[in-house]
Amino acid sequence: MFVDADSDGQKELLFPAGVDQGTSASDTLYCFDRRGNTKWTFQPGRIVKSRKSAFRNVYVNDWFIPLPASGGSEAVLLIGSHQTPDYPSQVAALDRNGKVLREYWHSGHLRSAALGDLEKDGRTKLYLAGVGNGELKAEVVVLDARAFGGASKERDDNSQLLDFGPPQEVARVALPNSMLSSVALAYRLPGTMYLFAEALSVRTVETPESPGALVEYRFGPRLTFLSAEPGDTARPAYRRLIAEGRLPSDAWERDRRTDPQIEFLTPWRD
Repeated sequence: MFVDADSDGQKELLFPAGVDQGTSASDTLYCFDRRGNTKWTFQPGRIVKSRKSAFRNVYVNDWFIPLPASGGSEAVLLIGSHQTPDYPSQVAALDRNGKVLREYWHSGHLRSAALGDLEKDGRTKLYLAGVGNGELKAEVVVLDARAFGGASKERDDNSQLLDFGPPQEVARVALPNSMLSSVALAYRLPGTMYLFAEALSVRTVETPESPGALVEYRFGPRLTFLSAEPGDTARPAYRRLIAEGRLPSDAWERDRRTDPQIEFLTPWRD
């Protein structure tokens, strides 16, 4: 990606270099200037721990998004990474030299990200979709792009990441598991996420095959629930599992008529 990462009027090349996940090294993000010289490198993550274990310092980059300078605030690069093979996830803001300004940690991978202001309140937000290992559900997290920190608060003590402050989140919601996902996957997995002018679309994966059965959740400003609609591949998946005796015969109708129980783990904060 070519981007003016430090708001100096010159484009830099940001190049993510992945490594074999069987190795003991993390991915590296390189920043090259217009002459091809390395300005800085960044390796995500560090050793973090829960009550049950310490997680090795091996992380995979999931996404990065430049946040331009605005209103006296400097340009930063937002980058998300997850630990492998376990669940810690890091969201970091890097300064113009690739140094960490702030970070947020989450118990579960946050693989999708979008930057914007759906609420149109003048505050740029980072919208994230992923899985919550503590809840065993798909989750949506919203952060203030210029003010975040701490670690997600988990009700399951064994999933709580330790030695961090309280979460600085705008909001965090858990999406309910369907009868289909509970049987096929144990819990819903996050798919793709799209931020539109009037809505946030989050697709959850219900079954393990490719392409899996999908459900599209749509949210309005402040994560107000709008709708949940199964994709074209969902109905055949229900039929198959009903035929196999793994779901009751009315599973499709029960999931379709049940109002989704969207739970705010962190109520919206203005």
